[in-house]
Amino acid sequence: MEQIGDVYKVNDDNTAVVLITRTSACGENCASCPGGCKNTRSFFTVKNTIGAKAGDKVKIYMPDGLFLGLSFLAYILPVILTIAVCVIVDYFYYNNIYTSAFGLFTLLFVFFIMRLFDKKIKNKASCEIIKIIKSGKKDE
Repeated sequence: MEQIGDVYKVNDDNTAVVLITRTSACGENCASCPGGCKNTRSFFTVKNTIGAKAGDKVKIYMPDGLFLGLSFLAYILPVILTIAVCVIVDYFYYNNIYTSAFGLFTLLFVFFIMRLFDKKIKNKASCEIIKIIKSGKKDE
């Protein structure tokens, strides 16, 4: 997966903080879209092996397998675990209040655990700058 972003800051450890504007699912011409969705901007720390500088517009690469794996962990796994716990609790207790309580507890617990390991996963993600599209420095 490739994204375009702007280098916000260059760190000393051969990484850079890049600002990426996420495009909406319906397309790129948001001014004419009646959907009213907002494009969100996010900061990502990525490997800077090509020497990009602050202000540069760059292309970032993340392996598709890594992207799909992280998406599975963030979206699919909590739902599967919550449904599994609800089915097991319902089988043993056959009580909707217990089932709902354990399901909610499981969902919150999974998100709490994911939040704890979020920084470790981010630091191990192998995103890197692969191309400088436009230099941020202007000729004097």
